[in-house]
Amino acid sequence: GHHRCALLPCPPGNSAPHQAAAAVRYLSRDAVAALLRLGQSCVLLDVRRHDERALYGAIRGSVHVPAALLPAALALDPPTFQATYRFVKPQAGDLLVVHSRTGTRAAWAAQVCTDAGLQRVYVYKQGTYGWRVGTAVKSYRAYQLGELPPDPELLSPEVPDEAAGLQELSSLGLLQYMPGQPGSTGVGAGPQQTMQAFIAWEH
Repeated sequence: GHHRCALLPCPPGNSAPHQAAAAVRYLSRDAVAALLRLGQSCVLLDVRRHDERALYGAIRGSVHVPAALLPAALALDPPTFQATYRFVKPQAGDLLVVHSRTGTRAAWAAQVCTDAGLQRVYVYKQGTYGWRVGTAVKSYRAYQLGELPPDPELLSPEVPDEAAGLQELSSLGLLQYMPGQPGSTGVGAGPQQTMQAFIAWEH
């Protein structure tokens, strides 16, 4: 299943989007892992290119719209969006967590989403480079389309700090919609799954 867990000129390459930085709200890897482990309802949006996602893997349950296509995608009506991208178009009140390789494109994409009327937009700060939960997602250095893709970096898997993640989510008011409550549509790793089981699920 999928986690259901604006307009600027063009997505950035490797430079930081200074004009959007002040408005960006971030979540840490620990918070995102806790959010997914709890099965919280969210849209986990990967805005990397198709080649990056295919070559180096994706966080399980994430959905995909490349950053370069996002402004046009958000202008589509919901049926056309769903037919094109194979997930339900995010609505204004949905919790949207955007990520890229390291967060630069995600910060730009978050501003695009906010400008399009989405109200609960966060950026997963460390991106797929810093995920390191299990082995399904590989870390890699930046490269441009058309360049030889780099070999994945050999980095040891890490165990997220669940207590820190839960505290962060609580401080941001993101634990109010729990799995099993009316209206909850979370389809994450499953409510009350242990962090150890979640890490195994990510392999």
